[in-house]
Parts: sequence; C-alpha cells; structure tokens
Amino acid sequence: MIKPNKFIVDIKSVVEFTDAHLEISKTAFNPETHPEYFHLSEMGLEFDKTVLMEGSDVNVLANLKMTQLFKKGSNKKYTKVKNSLLKGYDLRAKGIFIVVDSDDNQLALFSGNTTTHILDNNTPLQNRIVHRFVANSFFSFAKLSQVGGRFNAMDLESDPIVWEDVEKITRFNVEQGEIALPKNPTPIQKENFLNDIGEMVNYIGDGRFDTQTVKIAELQNTLLEEITGKSTLITIKNPEQLLAILRTDFPLEFIDGKYNKFVGYSCFSEKILPTLAKAWRKDGYSDKINYDLIIHFGTPSPVDPVGTIRSNFTTFFNEWEEMKDFYEFAYFKSPVEETGRFEIQGFYQPSAELEEQSDGKFPMGSVVSYDDLVEYFGLTYERQVTV
Repeated sequence: MIKPNKFIVDIKSVVEFTDAHLEISKTAFNPETHPEYFHLSEMGLEFDKTVLMEGSDVNVLANLKMTQLFKKGSNKKYTKVKNSLLKGYDLRAKGIFIVVDSDDNQLALFSGNTTTHILDNNTPLQNRIVHRFVANSFFSFAKLSQVGGRFNAMDLESDPIVWEDVEKITRFNVEQGEIALPKNPTPIQKENFLNDIGEMVNYIGDGRFDTQTVKIAELQNTLLEEITGKSTLITIKNPEQLLAILRTDFPLEFIDGKYNKFVGYSCFSEKILPTLAKAWRKDGYSDKINYDLIIHFGTPSPVDPVGTIRSNFTTFFNEWEEMKDFYEFAYFKSPVEETGRFEIQGFYQPSAELEEQSDGKFPMGSVVSYDDLVEYFGLTYERQVTV
C-alpha cells in the first residue's frame, strides 16, 4: 500500500485546507526558509502571519486586478501550472500573498493570481493558504508592483517575468514618483535618475535582465527624453534605420548611385569584411561599384554615453588594425594593396554630450571619420609584427 504524501493535497476532492495543512505550510514556507519572500520592510510590507482565508474573500482582492500593474498580458504558462496544480497542491510551495492596512482593510493580492483563478474555477476548495502582510509607512502601490514583478522573476515555473513586464513596472514607478527627475535636471540629478532606473530593473527582474544592457539603456534614454523633452542620445537598432536617418537628415550626401553604395553596420570589427562581402555579392561581384561603410554605436549607455562610445571605438580600433596586419603580414604570402573600393567612411555620432565635449567638432547626428575619432580619443596602435 502506498503511503499518502503529507505534503501533497488532492484539491480535486478536498473541500478545504485543514489546520494541519496550514501548519505543514508554515513549517515549510516561512521567513526563515524563504527570507526573500518575507523580508520586505523597505518595500512597505511587514509580514504578519500565514493564515487560512475564505476563497470568496481572496477573490474580492483578485478582482481588483492588481496584476495589471506588474504584468503585461496573461500568464503564458497558465495551462502548465493548472495541470501541475490539479495533480496535487504542494504545501511546501508559496501560497497567496495579500496586504492589508493598519486598520485591517484589505488592499491587494500581489502574488498568486494564477493559483487563485485555477482553484476557483477547477476545484471545490473553499479556502486558501495566504501569507498576510501589513502595509507600513513606506508602502505604495508602485513599490508593490516592484515586489509583484520580483516574485514572478523568482518563480519562473509558475509565472515567468518578461522584459515587457519589467518595462511596464518601471514606467509605473516613474509615473507615481518613486523615481523622480525635474524637467531641467542637473548632471547629478540625471545621473542619479538613470542609475535608479538600472537598480530598479535589477530588483524587479531579480538580476535576470542585467545582461540586457541595450534594452536597459533604451528604457533609460526613453524615460529621460519623455521627462525632459530633450533628445540627447540617438538609438540605432539596425543598419536600415541608420541609413534612413542619414538620408532624411542629409538628403544629398548618402544616396546610392550607379557606382557608389552606402552600407551600414554596428561597431563590431569582425563583421565588417563579411558585411562588405555580402553587399558585393548582392551586386553580382561587380568590380565597378565602390562601397562606403558607416558604422553605428547602437545604444550607448545614457549614464556615460561618451565613455561607452570611447570604449566601443577603442575596441574596434585595436581589433581592426590587428585584423589588417593579419591579412597583410600573415594570411597572404606577400603584401597586399587595397583596391580603395571598400572604405569606412565614418562613425555615426549619436550623443549630445560628445558634441559638447568636442566643442561642436562632432555634432550629434553627424558622421565622424575614423581618423578623427582616433585622434580625438588619443589612440595609438602598437604593431606586434616586424614589417
């Protein structure tokens, strides 16, 4: 005879959780075993207790649809979670999270909406295991949205967070003044605002989006522009966008001709020759067409755009010069002479800060030559081979 598992409850037949079920849950899931779910004082939440609560009362909170504050769209794993839950409710798992005010007025259900919906629509279960918090003086619904998003990030099996959720929560917090910036900020205020955005993304995503530097930079820059009404950084997402911008801003300079074409690409030296080769192949390997390459920096960090541009260009410079040495002194038997038909015309300058620091020499939105950037950043290449 198979002994029943005390941690698993058949919720398709059980009408209610018992006090014994509650005690098992409290022993398995509590501030000592899972502190990341309970130590939330700085976010405005003081853990009170884990209790049994009538399903109808939980549904009242669920119907407030607080999830809309921290989730864009429905739970894409709903069916998977449902099938797993209906096989048996694991008392060791986290329950439903609610918050009340100091007068015991129920404010919100901020984690467990999917579980609530499944239990309500697919089982006879009349009560719920609920982790109850009390709002403290730091409480705000904006902070609560951060916590709800973070819980989703920590629980990828049940309700995984995606970048759109992080962006929605961050925007909501800016709108609610959790992160503030005046319309005409000082450099320090701007820097603090951008850093606060980065830290909030880290918190909401539980570190899962730290490597998404381009998305974070785009969000920072967009929010900065929306608040200040000023464009200080141009984001380039692909070569097509780059060429479209140049042809709009400089209608007579970057138009393809019969024997001359423009090619755009990002600042990765190892992709330059393959990109030019692809353009050459597309034109039937013609020996009559010249190709001018314009390189963009993608989305530099709004926190330090000039530093990002300098770093990316320095890496490009060293790799590009080394690659040319490799072809000239190692790959081919004898020195080679360039045809002059494939040239780097320059680099798209996306930063108002770089324009200011260069005393207007490099206007934002212009194309700056390779040699000018080498000189401006004071770069020198130390050849490692004897010529």
